[in-house]
Amino acid sequence: MENKSRKVLNRMLHRTLKDTRGRFIAITLIIMLGVLIFVGVKGIGPGYRDSATSELNKTQLQDISVSSTAGLTQKDIDLAKKIKGVKVEASKNVFALASSDKSVVNVYGYKSNNSLNQLIIREGHLPKKPNQIVLDQRAKRYGGFKIGDTYRLDKTKGMTRQSYKVVGFADSPLYINNNYNRGNANVGSGTVSYFAYVPENNFNMNVYTSIGIFMNKRPSGDTYGKTYKNAVDSKMRQVKKIFDDRASQRKDELVSTAIAQQQMPVPESMVRKSITTPTYNFDKRTDLIGFTDYGDSSDRIAAIGDVFPVFFFLIAALITFTTISRMISEDRTQLGTMKAMGYSRTKIARNYFLYALLAAIIGTVFGVIIGQQGLVRFVLKISQSDIFTNQVVYPQWTDIILATVMSLVATIGAVAIVAPTELRTKPAELMLPKVPKNGKKILLERIKPFWSRLSFNSKVSIRNLFRFKSRMFMTIIGIAGGAGLILTGFGLKDSISGLSAAQFGGVVRYQAIVRLDKGHNPDKARNILSKNKSYKSAQATNTDVVELHNSDNSLSDVSFLVPSSSKNFSKYVNLKTIKNEKIALPKSGIALSNKAATLMNVEKGDYVEIQQSNGSTKKVRVSAIVKNYIGHFAYMSPTAYKAAFGNSVKINGLLVKTKSMSQKLQQAMAQDLLDKGNVINTTYMSDSLSSSDDMTKSLNGVVLILILMSGLLSFVVLYNLTNINVSERMRELSTIKVLGFYDREVTLYIARENIALTIVGIIFSFGVGQLLTRFILNQAATNNLLFPTIIGWEGYVAATVLTALFTGIVMYVTHLRLRKVDMLEALASRE
Repeated sequence: MENKSRKVLNRMLHRTLKDTRGRFIAITLIIMLGVLIFVGVKGIGPGYRDSATSELNKTQLQDISVSSTAGLTQKDIDLAKKIKGVKVEASKNVFALASSDKSVVNVYGYKSNNSLNQLIIREGHLPKKPNQIVLDQRAKRYGGFKIGDTYRLDKTKGMTRQSYKVVGFADSPLYINNNYNRGNANVGSGTVSYFAYVPENNFNMNVYTSIGIFMNKRPSGDTYGKTYKNAVDSKMRQVKKIFDDRASQRKDELVSTAIAQQQMPVPESMVRKSITTPTYNFDKRTDLIGFTDYGDSSDRIAAIGDVFPVFFFLIAALITFTTISRMISEDRTQLGTMKAMGYSRTKIARNYFLYALLAAIIGTVFGVIIGQQGLVRFVLKISQSDIFTNQVVYPQWTDIILATVMSLVATIGAVAIVAPTELRTKPAELMLPKVPKNGKKILLERIKPFWSRLSFNSKVSIRNLFRFKSRMFMTIIGIAGGAGLILTGFGLKDSISGLSAAQFGGVVRYQAIVRLDKGHNPDKARNILSKNKSYKSAQATNTDVVELHNSDNSLSDVSFLVPSSSKNFSKYVNLKTIKNEKIALPKSGIALSNKAATLMNVEKGDYVEIQQSNGSTKKVRVSAIVKNYIGHFAYMSPTAYKAAFGNSVKINGLLVKTKSMSQKLQQAMAQDLLDKGNVINTTYMSDSLSSSDDMTKSLNGVVLILILMSGLLSFVVLYNLTNINVSERMRELSTIKVLGFYDREVTLYIARENIALTIVGIIFSFGVGQLLTRFILNQAATNNLLFPTIIGWEGYVAATVLTALFTGIVMYVTHLRLRKVDMLEALASRE
C-alpha cells in the first residue's frame, strides 16, 4: 500500500512538473540568477587576490627589501642571512637612457641562479650571453623593439657595455601592472618608462643596490590578507632589529675607505664630517608600484559584492517565495481531494517540498558553477591590465553555503509556511474555490471629477488593482527592484567612469607638477617652459607631503599646497565645498579635502596640527572643507601660511598648465627641465589619470555583468508575476471572454493593470537606484578614494525602456496563452 501511494505521488509530481514547466523554469532561473550573482560577484575580489598570490609566490616576489643610500655590501647580505626562515638575494640596478628616444630605463643585473623576483618570459628567452638583453613588455610601445633588434644605452656610470641584442620580452613581479610607469629616477625625464635585464657581469659596481628577502614558510591566505600582513610585519621587526646598528657601521667603513684613498694624510675627524651617515630603507610588497592599487581594486569589487548581490538575491528570493506560496494556494482543490482520500498532511506536502527542493538544487548548482567558474573568470579576463594571466579561482565555500541556505529558505521555506496553513482547512472547504474578495469603493471613486472622466475599462482596472493589494505591492516591488538594479548598474558605471574627470579637470586643473632642486628659484624652469609650444602658464607653489594630527586621529601622505599668490589659484585648483559652492583660498587656516576631514573626524572650525616634512608643526584652523576624490589635500594661502608658520612661503615647485601633449613631448619637456632648469622631477597628471582609468577598467567589467544580470532578473520577475496573476484569475478572465470580450480585449484587461504597475514600479525604481548607487559607492570608497555619484540620463532611459520592453514581451506571451484558454474547463464547477 505504501509503495502504491508513493507511485501515485511520484506520478502526480511528474505531472505537476510537466503542467507547470514554465513556472518551474522561471523559479529555477530566478534562483540561478540570484545564486550566480551572489556567488559570482562576491568571488571576483578573492579571484583577483588568489590569482596574484599564486603568481607572486611562483615567481618568489620579495616580501621585504633592504636598500641604502650608500649601497649594500657582503656584510649586509650576511646580516640578512642571519634571519631565520628566509631566502636572501642581492641585486644590482642602475638608471640609464635608451639611445633611441631617451626613455629612462631601470636596468637590472641578471644571474642564471636568480631565485627571487623571477622574470615571466612572454616572448624569446632569458639572457645567456653578456651582450643579450631582455626588455619589459612596455618597451614595445616605446621603441617598437622586437626580437633580434640591436638595443643601445647611453653611456652609463656603473655599466661596461652600451650595445645589446634583444632576445626576449618579459613581465616582472616587481611591476604587476603593465599600464603604470616604473617609478621615478634622477636621470632623463625623471620617470622610468620600462625595465631591462642584462647579465650582471656588465656591471662594474662594487656595491649592491637592493637585498630581497622571501619568507620560506608562506602564510595562509592571500598576499593581501591579514595573516600575510601580520607575518611580514613580524619579519620586518626582525630585519630592522638585526640592521639596527648597521648605518653607523657602514659610515665607519666609508670613512676608512675614504682615508685609504687619500694620497695625503687627512685627519679622520675631517673625513667623518664630510661623509653623511647612510640611510637604510626597509620596504614591503605594499611599497611596490601598482601593488596596493591592485589590492584596492579587489577591495572595491568586494565592497560592491557585499551589497549589490545581496539586494539582487533578496528580490529573487522574495519573488520565488511568492510564486511557490501562490502555487500551493492555487492547488486547493487538489489538496482537499487528497485529504479526503486519506492522505496525511506530510504526504500531501511531500510533492511541494520536492518540487521546491528540485528547483532550489538545480538553480543553486548551475548558479554556483556559472558564477564561480564562468562569471569570475570572465571578469578577470576582460578587466586584465596586470601580469597575472593565470587565473586562480577557488570555491568560496562560505558564500556557496549562504547562497544555498537562502535558496532553500526561499523555496522550501515557502512550502513549510503555506502548506500547513492550507492543510489545516477541512477537505470540503479546500475543494471549493476561494470566495472572491468583495468589491469596495476605493478612494479615487470619491474624487468625482476625476472618476467620472474615466472609461469603464479604466475603472475596472483601477478597482482590480486595489482589490488585490498584496498582488499589486508585490508586482511594484518586483518591478522597482529589477529596474532599480538596472539603474544602479548604470549609476555605478557612470560614477566609476566619471572619477577621472571629476578629479582631473573637476578639481585639479594643472597638467604637471615641476619640483625644483633645493635652494633654486623657478626662473630657469619658467624660461625653459616659455619656449615650449605646449606651455600655457605656471603657478609658483610650495608643495610638501605632510601629516595631520589631532587628539584622536592622525593622517599621513597629505599633499600640502601653498601658492605664491592666491590671485589666480582657481585656474589651477578648483575649490568647491560639499554643497558645490565655489570658494577662494581662505585668508586664514586651511582648506582640507573632504575624505581627509572625515578620517580626521573634523568639521569646519575645528583645529588640526600640520607636521611638515622638515619636522615643523603648527596648529591651524580648518576654514573650509572642499571636494576631492583621489588622495588627500590641504591648501593654504600665502597670508594664512605666514600667520601660522611665522615666515613667508618658500617656493619649491610649479603647477604647470599645458596643451594636450603626447608621451614623447612630455618626456622631452621633462628632460629639458631636468637638464637645464634646476628641476629634480616633473610629474604629469596624465600618469595619475592613466592609473585611475586602469582602476575603473577593472570595475567596469563587473558593472557590465551586473547590468546584464539585472535586466535578465527583471524580465524573469515580470514574466513570473504576470504568469501568477493570470493563473489566479483564470475563471475571471474566462468569464469576461464568455461575456463577449475579444481576445485582444481580454489581454488588455490584464495589460492595463500591468502597464499601470510598471509605470509606478519604474518611478519607484529611480529612488531605489539612487539610494543603492550611493550606498554601494560609499561602501566601495577607500581611505584615499571617493567616487562621485553620477547617474546619467542614459541610465534612467535604459531602465525605463528595458522594463517597458520586458512588459511588452511578457504581455505578448500572455496574449498567446489567453487565446488558447479553454473557457468551459476554467469555469467548470468544482463543488
